[in-house]
Amino acid sequence: MDTITAQNRLLSKLLNKAQNTAYAHHLSFSKLRNYDDFATQVPIATYTDLEPWIARCKEGESNVLWPDKIDRYAVSSGTTGKGKHIPITKERLQSDLQFMRRIMWNCIKEYPDPGLFLGKHVALSGSVEILGGKLYGEISGILALESPKWIHYWYQLNPKMAAELPWSERLEQIIDSNLNQDVRVLSGVPSWLLIFLREISKRRGKKIEEIWPNLKLIVSGGVALSGFYDVLKQELGVLRPKFIENYGASEGYFSTGFYDTGSMNLISDLNIFYEFFEIDEKSNYSNNHIPKAESLLPIWEVKPNTPYGMVITNNSGLWRYVMNDIIMFDSVDPPKIRVSGRLNEMTDSFGEALTSSEVYSVLKNILPDQPYKKVHVQSSWTNEPKTPFHRWIFIYENSVKTDHMALTNDELSKRIDDELRSINRHYANRRETKAMVEPVVSFLTFTEYEILLRKLNKAQSKLGLFI
Repeated sequence: MDTITAQNRLLSKLLNKAQNTAYAHHLSFSKLRNYDDFATQVPIATYTDLEPWIARCKEGESNVLWPDKIDRYAVSSGTTGKGKHIPITKERLQSDLQFMRRIMWNCIKEYPDPGLFLGKHVALSGSVEILGGKLYGEISGILALESPKWIHYWYQLNPKMAAELPWSERLEQIIDSNLNQDVRVLSGVPSWLLIFLREISKRRGKKIEEIWPNLKLIVSGGVALSGFYDVLKQELGVLRPKFIENYGASEGYFSTGFYDTGSMNLISDLNIFYEFFEIDEKSNYSNNHIPKAESLLPIWEVKPNTPYGMVITNNSGLWRYVMNDIIMFDSVDPPKIRVSGRLNEMTDSFGEALTSSEVYSVLKNILPDQPYKKVHVQSSWTNEPKTPFHRWIFIYENSVKTDHMALTNDELSKRIDDELRSINRHYANRRETKAMVEPVVSFLTFTEYEILLRKLNKAQSKLGLFI
C-alpha cells in the first residue's frame, strides 16, 4: 500500500473508532469525513491542552480520548507523580509490538543470518511501577510486560520479570544470567548498553569480543545513537555487529533503520497519522507558541531536505499532538527521515531531556541572587572511562570577581544534581543507573568563556541561556 493511501485509511479508522468519545463529541468528530474536515475541525494540541482530558482518564473515566478505560501511562518527562503521562491504550500496545516485530523481520530480510537466533538476546528495558491502581513507567518497560511468551525463549531473564525490578537489581540479574551465555543480540538505550558492556567486561576480566564473539546485532532506541556510537564501537573492539536505530518516544514509535544508511524508514501504516509544519528559525515553538493550523501539511505534501516539526494523531487518543523534534526527509517516496534537532531549548544528548525551564528552576532554587550574566550547560564526556556528564558554566562580567561564592564548586555541583533528580525523571534515571556522572561546575568571565568556546568541539550538544 502506498503512503498516501495508508495514511488516509488510517485517519478514517482513527476517527471512526473514536467518534463516540467525550473528546470527539466536544469537537464533533462524527461529522468528519476526510483530511480536509479533520484539518478544519480538530485543533492543534500540546500536552497542556490534553492534560485535563488525560486527568479524567486517570480518575477512572472511560471513553474520554479513546473508547477504552486506560490504566497504563508512559512517563514522558518530569517525575512519575508530576510528569507528562501519555495514555497507553490496548490498541497502542498492539501497534507498538507490531512495530517491534517488523524491525526483526526487516532485519532478517536485509541481513539474512540464521545465527541471530542460535544464541541469546539481551533487552535492557525501562522500569514500571503501580500507583493508585495505574501502571506508570517508560514505554519500553510497559512493552516488556506485554511481550508475547514465545519471545522469552531467547532471553535468560524473563522481560516481564525484569521490568518490575528496580534498576540496580534488574541490571545485576541481567548481568549474572548472561555472563557465560552466547549472546547474539542486544537492545536498549545506548547509555544503558554502554554500562552493561563495561560491567560484563569487568566481571569476566576479558574484552567483549572474547566474551561474545558471535554478537551480531544491536538495536538502539530512546536516545540518539550518534552520541554513543563511537564509544560503543570502542567497547566492542574488533566486533562489527549491525546497528539498528529506532526513533520513538512515549507518544509512539515512528521510524527505524540500519544506522549506517544515515536515515530511517518512517512507518506510515501502523497507528500514527502524521502532519508536519515547516520550521521558521525565528519562531520559538513551545506550549505558548505552537504552529498555526493552516501551516500543517500531510505527509504527501512535504519536501525533502526541509526542516519540519511533527504533529501526530494516534490510537492513544493524542489528537494533532505537537512533538518536540525537528526532522528532515531524505526521501519522500518512500518516506525516509532523520532527526535534526529540538523545537524547544533542550539538551538530550544522553536521554536526559534537560529543558531550559528546568535549568531556570535549578537557578532559582540554588543561586537566586548571584550576579552571573549567562549560564551555559554543555553535554560532555569524561576522559577514561568515557562517561557522559553536564558541564555548568556560569559566566560573569569581566569586572566581577567569582571568589565570593558561598558554595564550593563541588557543593554547588551536588545541589544542582539533587535538584535535577527531583524534577526530571529521565535525568534521575541516568544518574541512578550511572549512565551519567555528577555535573561539573565552572565560573568564568566573558573573556575566559570566549577562549573556551574556541576550543570546544562544534559538534557537541550545547544549551545556552541568557539570564
